[in-house]
Amino acid sequence: MKRKTHEIGTLGPTPPPEHTTTLVLTLSGGLALPSNSVTQAPTNYTTHERPPDHGGRRRRARDAENTTTAPFHIITQNCRGLNAPEKRSHLLQDLKHRRVSIALLQETHLREADTHRIQNKHYTTTYHSSHQTTRKAGVSILLSTNLQFTHSETLKDTDGRYIFVKGTIAQRTYTFASVYAPNTNQVKFLRRTLLKLATFTEGILILGGDLNLPLDPIADTSTGHSTIAQTAIRRLRRTLHDLRLVDTWRALHPDSRNYIHYSTLHKRYSRIDYIFIQQEGLTHLQKADIKPTPWADHNRNLYTPRLSHLQAH
Repeated sequence: MKRKTHEIGTLGPTPPPEHTTTLVLTLSGGLALPSNSVTQAPTNYTTHERPPDHGGRRRRARDAENTTTAPFHIITQNCRGLNAPEKRSHLLQDLKHRRVSIALLQETHLREADTHRIQNKHYTTTYHSSHQTTRKAGVSILLSTNLQFTHSETLKDTDGRYIFVKGTIAQRTYTFASVYAPNTNQVKFLRRTLLKLATFTEGILILGGDLNLPLDPIADTSTGHSTIAQTAIRRLRRTLHDLRLVDTWRALHPDSRNYIHYSTLHKRYSRIDYIFIQQEGLTHLQKADIKPTPWADHNRNLYTPRLSHLQAH
């Protein structure tokens, strides 16, 4: 499938790049990142491990003194496969260039034995769910080394459709989730997955993923309709509402249209990639934009929320 982002009135035949959703959060007094820290990674780091801090007491003390409230950059990206070395390189370079703190990836197509290939010294802590037998689906969560994330628990499926990770950053609890819905029975899958996520969640929840459906066909498709029944979409929206999950881009653009995916079969643009946060963080959202991803096949939504007083529960 091909993805496209267009501002309203600029629809055209240009082939769309891959969908990426970038969520930039600022948590003053919440997430604190050292402003001048550079963590060196050993060459033999392994999946799920963050290399030890070799800077010593003096550097840790200096970083503590210079700790500032840094932007919390998050992207969600449908990669349509990361088995090509060039594509993995573009991804990691893009994450570094945009100073992404957390990358929520879908459709990686990586086997479990190959997931280490999307690690480098800047992203050493990674979590993955891969399909057991084939190179399809696949979801990942990549965390910047600078986050100093302390992991507590992971929940994932065996088909590469979802992964949930929770832990602490600066003594605050977070739950991060990456979800990739199938092309059929999306609503059934998503409602079941969201209920599992609700049970798993602690602290501040940030969910990103490719839902493979528009939550509002009238506003989020160029044709104003979807092949999925409206009754099913309403059930999904009710589930999201019950879990207090808010579509961050729509919250800041209630009357706008902007698309991420283009279907050649249906000749339709749509927005099917989302980042959700819980309602208590909504008042701190600052900015949200959808931007192209030249190396990929889906476009990115660039979010700049401000969650300055959001507390973990």
